[in-house]
Amino acid sequence: MWWKAYALSLKKGFKVKWKAKKRKFNFDLHKAFGIYFFIPLIILAFTGSYFTYNTYYKKGLGIFDGPNRNSNILNRTHIKGSSALYETLLDSNEDYVLRAIYFPKDKTDNYRLRYIKNRWIQAGYRKTKEVEINKKGEIRTLSDFKFDSNSNRIAAQFYPIHIGEIAGVYGRIMVFISGMVPLVLFITGFRIYLLKKNKVFKRKVLG
Repeated sequence: MWWKAYALSLKKGFKVKWKAKKRKFNFDLHKAFGIYFFIPLIILAFTGSYFTYNTYYKKGLGIFDGPNRNSNILNRTHIKGSSALYETLLDSNEDYVLRAIYFPKDKTDNYRLRYIKNRWIQAGYRKTKEVEINKKGEIRTLSDFKFDSNSNRIAAQFYPIHIGEIAGVYGRIMVFISGMVPLVLFITGFRIYLLKKNKVFKRKVLG
């Protein structure tokens, strides 16, 4: 609809007359915000859907993996005895810093340690590592950005893209503003609908 209306005059499609009357200002706000934030909202929707349909996403992302990709490099097991968790926490890691610890939910569950390249907000890829420790003290690296397949590396970026973390502080601000835009579009769009409905009603009454 926007393209049909402003294809021959793009400037009008992006312009907002801030001192216009309420009806004109409401319409300008709706059309401008809708086009300005079209791409950011598409990105948020696409990355947000990953959290629900991640299995389908990963299957699709598999096309970026080479045919001879060996993913078993991360499944090596090491024995450290009953103090495995304590020793792992004390063990310094030059590449990653500890981000979170997931404790067992039941007797059969394992400890999980999640590491990240940098805990601070900054632009760039999210590089993570996840380690699992069972009750016997067996330590297994589940994932590591340095050795992960291309599909897993790409999948790991959906969350930082969705929250704007991949672009640093400015990305976070952009996502925050983009999150408010649907509300603005709903309010302005509903007002446009009411104005058109009133016009139709008046025509029927006067006609």
